[in-house]
Amino acid sequence: MQIVGNQFTPSASRADLCTQLTSGLEQDYQVAYIVLDVADYSNDGTVLDEFRDLAFCWTPGRPTDRVPECLRNLMLDAGSRCLVWMSRRVCDYDDTLFSWVLLHELRHVFQYRRMSSYSELRRNISNLRRQHSYINLPPSLFAPAEIDADLFALNELSPALNPFLVLPRCPLPAYNAFLAEAKPLWVSQFPVSANE
Repeated sequence: MQIVGNQFTPSASRADLCTQLTSGLEQDYQVAYIVLDVADYSNDGTVLDEFRDLAFCWTPGRPTDRVPECLRNLMLDAGSRCLVWMSRRVCDYDDTLFSWVLLHELRHVFQYRRMSSYSELRRNISNLRRQHSYINLPPSLFAPAEIDADLFALNELSPALNPFLVLPRCPLPAYNAFLAEAKPLWVSQFPVSANE
């Protein structure tokens, strides 16, 4: 795995954090590149919409057109391997939020390689969402692959995580509570840790 900066050189501490987070993960979480990009694509209509998100994982077979040249070269070089792209906003996050986003995206790599069914997770999410305290959370939050990725990040960071942390996907305290309540259901269904 290589940590690559677009339009800057990643700090040694940020590169070390990426290495630390990925070093204990099993092979299905590994990527060819982690790209830290400080370019601003917010008003650039020539690139894919993903470049206006916080981060994304690129998997083989996804488009390489409408991608900045330096990234296209990495995507082609990655061959049949994946890469994770992190936006300028994520690069500016503190270590905890940066770690959350990276682990979330690495879980999407794992999902691409190994997961096939979310039936039980979808059912658990649906049941939990019916509770009064979660009814006002935006429905767009509850795609099973996204919840799975957030629960993975929560599980990996749990001991060091501040329960009042404002999470990137949803800044509402009810979402943190939802994840805390969903975690035991998730742990019983999916691999508990990337190291196992």
